[in-house]
Amino acid sequence: MKLFRIATLMLMSVLTASALASESADAVMAKAADRFKKSASITADYTASANGDVISGKIVIAGEKFALTSASLSTWFDGTTQWTLDSRTNEVNVTEPTEEELQQVNPFAIISSFRKSFKPMLLKAPKGQYKVDLKPLDKKADIRHAVVTFNSSTYLPVEIQMTTPNGQLLIKVKNASTGGNQPVTVFRFNKSKYPKVKVVDLR
Repeated sequence: MKLFRIATLMLMSVLTASALASESADAVMAKAADRFKKSASITADYTASANGDVISGKIVIAGEKFALTSASLSTWFDGTTQWTLDSRTNEVNVTEPTEEELQQVNPFAIISSFRKSFKPMLLKAPKGQYKVDLKPLDKKADIRHAVVTFNSSTYLPVEIQMTTPNGQLLIKVKNASTGGNQPVTVFRFNKSKYPKVKVVDLR
């Protein structure tokens, strides 16, 4: 009987610890999502690595709107329309993406939509950081797994790892900071800046 009580107490302890970790993970994600929601804008430098390719650039986010710019590939989204410029083909594709498509183009979007799409779990992380494992609620989702590391003081991301059907994507974020309101033109393709680019409307 004594052995049974000890085993029961141990099991309850494990279950309680697991529940607390889950709540903590949810709290971290909620605070991060709230930071994105309440900030007029967030700007950061990033380096994205996938399939041996490395791209460095800058991202500006304001609510659902974002602008990802780099030397080879840039994307603008004004909340409805998305423009994707490939400097190698000198073409810009115009689309109206779904929420899941936006998460693949703008990995930061998984932070705001985590409640609808993922189950979070807290992982071990270095001092001054939170690391959250995100498992998709939909097993058929294109984002099969993600791990987001946050600065524990600012709740802004410092690293995002994603697994998709196309392979692994690693994004390292530097100099993330909040700022003021951005004009909507920041999140729209400016044809006058790229006069020789061919526009392909896929809407």
